[in-house]
Amino acid sequence: MLAGRRAVEPAVSVVIATHNRAAMLEEAVAACASQQPAGEVEIIVVDDLSDDGTEELMRRLIGEAAVPVVYLRLGRRSGPAGGRNAGLEAARGRFVAFTDDDCLPSPRWLAEALAAFTSPGIGMVQGRTVPLEKPRRIYARWVETSQLDGTFATANMVYRREALATDNFDPACPWWEDTDLGWRLVENGWEAAFAPEALVRHRIIPQTMMDWVLWTRRYQLWCANAARHPGLRKHLFLGVWIRPLHLAAEVALVGLAAGRRRWPALALALPYLVAFVLVHNVRSPNLAEKALAYLARDLVGVASVVVGSARHRTLVL
Repeated sequence: MLAGRRAVEPAVSVVIATHNRAAMLEEAVAACASQQPAGEVEIIVVDDLSDDGTEELMRRLIGEAAVPVVYLRLGRRSGPAGGRNAGLEAARGRFVAFTDDDCLPSPRWLAEALAAFTSPGIGMVQGRTVPLEKPRRIYARWVETSQLDGTFATANMVYRREALATDNFDPACPWWEDTDLGWRLVENGWEAAFAPEALVRHRIIPQTMMDWVLWTRRYQLWCANAARHPGLRKHLFLGVWIRPLHLAAEVALVGLAAGRRRWPALALALPYLVAFVLVHNVRSPNLAEKALAYLARDLVGVASVVVGSARHRTLVL
């Protein structure tokens, strides 16, 4: 189902895929509609069968927004890749921008991103993404990007339409379809650029302690991506480790295992202990709980990349 006002020849089509986030979606659409300078922008919201009032919200926003807004409700659940592909198919802009329903683009987001397309060979621009506010709890997640990091996260990406002429998001890549698409374009010869002033603020999404600990199971996705796209390794620490902390944790595990027979080997755990304190910045209150939660999260992350490396037959740690 397609509803809304269509722009004839917009400069940019902004695609937002959503599912059951009506409470956040309204502000995301408003932020995209308030871009400066105004005009030549259309917003396409693709609804993956939400049942939380998203359809009613969008029908209201279509009539209120100062720019053309298109609402596309899918006939079946399609996941993030399917939703974004539907938005891409409906888009008419010379550039196609992607952000998420839990994001708030700054007023000059698109202007700054478009300014970074300084040559015809640049096919995509990634902007800077920061948390909406200072995180006040550890059991939460958000996207943060301060440089071209190889993820091409759709929280903040703008593509030249020609670059997407033969490629779209692969539904076979759940939760890493954006990274996969970006690397396929690079492999096709397109350049990627970073625009630090193309700012998007990402909401802090609360999680339970268990969900927060288990979130690092998604580190397996780095293994899947590295297997498909070897160029991703230039964004890994020494071409192998997702984070330097993983190297320290793995050395510590070797030290603990060897320390059962040769206790001096326990010294191998010291780099991890130092890095743990510096990286995680664990403080009171609830110091013991936080320390254990971080330790569990690190161990789940390490276990995930070991499993992922075996599954995808590529070494990422």
